[in-house]
Parts: sequence; structure tokens; C-alpha cells
Amino acid sequence: MLAFRIVLLAGLAALAGCGDTATDLPRVAHAGGGVNNWAYTNTFEALDFNRDHFELFEIDLSWTADDQLVCVHDWQYNAEYIFQRRFDTRPTLAEFEQLVSENPYVKNCTLDTLVEWLKAHPGKRLVPDIKERELEGLARIAERFDQVDDHVIAQMYDPAQYEQIRALGYRDIIWGLYKVYLMPLDEVIDHANDMELFAVSMPRRMAERGDGKALGEAGIATYVHTVNTQRELEYYRSRGVDDIYTDWLAP
Repeated sequence: MLAFRIVLLAGLAALAGCGDTATDLPRVAHAGGGVNNWAYTNTFEALDFNRDHFELFEIDLSWTADDQLVCVHDWQYNAEYIFQRRFDTRPTLAEFEQLVSENPYVKNCTLDTLVEWLKAHPGKRLVPDIKERELEGLARIAERFDQVDDHVIAQMYDPAQYEQIRALGYRDIIWGLYKVYLMPLDEVIDHANDMELFAVSMPRRMAERGDGKALGEAGIATYVHTVNTQRELEYYRSRGVDDIYTDWLAP
């Protein structure tokens, strides 16, 4: 549980500005960004606290028992931490909304309320991290916008999904490599060069072995996740990564 709580000191220093050097790739607020000593919340409090500092907001979306998308990373550790109760089964949407209404600290979004927030904040874009049935989830999101690419950058985890995602109306796509990190790097580059990608994102272990530099030399923009100190940011940039997903390090 303590892994979800981040000391506020680093966050306040980051939001106050710490001499960061901007890149052309917009930084991504991880799970909406940190707020009030919390990270990984996927809440309106996080979105509102970070909206003046970030353009892109990664939000975790999980399925309810009645096949609706809501903003929570998982129904075990993360949901238990936020709602202070154990989930032996997934709740329905109505049960989730009741839990949100009773939570005195933070308010997690549903897909519908998240869409409302995005429409009310032009220029802010969602980077959805959909847990299971990603294509179905992206289709649900696309249905709620006249021009989905104005509000959303799709995240995919398998290059075979690319054409289907483009057919849903998504112009910008980030390929998340954490599910295929054992794929040989030359294959990753070949796949990426066959697609029009906004960027690829990778876990730290890939950046540490130099994958960011190799991808950059191939003309592919790269993120690493999740990075929360200026020292780490500078290290990963030295390894060739363009920018980061972060809880606290505002650009």
C-alpha cells in the first residue's frame, strides 16, 4: 500500500519548477498526476491539480461487473487503497459511483464524467491505459467524441492493433512496450517504422539497456515510465529517452 503514497516534498519542488529542459514531446501526468501526497489516484482532484502544468493525462481504466469503464488501476491493491475496503469481485457501475460519492478524500471518474472533464478543458488530452479488452475500450471512448483525436491519444500494446485503432478515428497513438519488452529491438524498430506513431513508451529496464537511444536514432520518439526525480529524468535523457510519464515532475 505504501507504494501508492508519495512524499509531497518532491512533488512540490517539481511543480515549483526545477530547471527542467523542455523537449518537443509533451510530458504525461501518470494516473492524472500526484495530488495531496497521493499518486496513482485517477481522480478529478489529480486532474484539476495538474491541469495547469500538463497537457497529457494518462488515466487507468478498468471494467466494472456490468462492462462499464471507470477510473481505477485495478480492483485489488489500488481500489482497496483508495476506497479502504476489499474487493472480492468487481463492483457494478452503480456500486462504484456509490463508493465514489461516499469517499471524503478523492473522487474517481467514470468514463462519462472523464469525457465531460475533457470536453470542458480544451487542449487537455487523455492517454487511456485500459486494463483488458483495449480495442473495445478505445471504441467506447471514440463513440463519445465528434473528433476523438482532439481529446485522446490512444495507447496500444500490440502492433497488430494499429490498423483497428486508426479505423476508430485515432490519429495519435502511443505504443506501450511493457507487454512486449522481450521482443528483439530490431523487430520493435521495424514495427514502429511501419506505423505513424506519436511515440513509444517503455519501462525503465528498456531505457536502461539503451533502447531509447536506438529508437531515437531510428527517428522514433520515446517515453519512459514512471520517473519522479530530476536526477532520474536527466539519467534517462542521457540514455536517449525524450520524455517521461511522471507523478510529480511538471515540465
